[in-house]
Amino acid sequence: MLMSQQQARRALGRGWHGAAERSLKSLLQPWAIGYRFRPQLRIGAHRADFACPRLKLVVEVAGHRSPRAQSVREAAFRRAGWQVLRYSAHEVVEGPEDVCWAIAYECERRSQMMRRREAWRRVENTQVRDHRWRVSSQPQTGQPQTGLLAA
Repeated sequence: MLMSQQQARRALGRGWHGAAERSLKSLLQPWAIGYRFRPQLRIGAHRADFACPRLKLVVEVAGHRSPRAQSVREAAFRRAGWQVLRYSAHEVVEGPEDVCWAIAYECERRSQMMRRREAWRRVENTQVRDHRWRVSSQPQTGQPQTGLLAA
């Protein structure tokens, strides 16, 4: 039985997508990129093609889903707090090194951002604790105090 053009395009698309996912799976190894990516990680109601839970970073290979379905999945991942990188299957198969470098760059950028955010949280927590201690240990003089470190 002959396939219609639409069925042939779907089959070809699945082939590209499968080859792209296999290529990315071999490139996204912890020893190569420095971070662990898990294939087919469930995030909410959807499964990400590849996800790094430590960085909350999703790598999606576009190709076998409709554009509307892809945008719905991407929006769901973003609502859950994940950043999404999307590459076409053609990009991954034709230039896997370029895609790998781009993912590695984004991992480092995201890691630095998360370290800065954590450092700010530590500083804010220290200031809040320090402020509470200073306020509770100050004598009551009847005059309003201004600023955090007013003495």
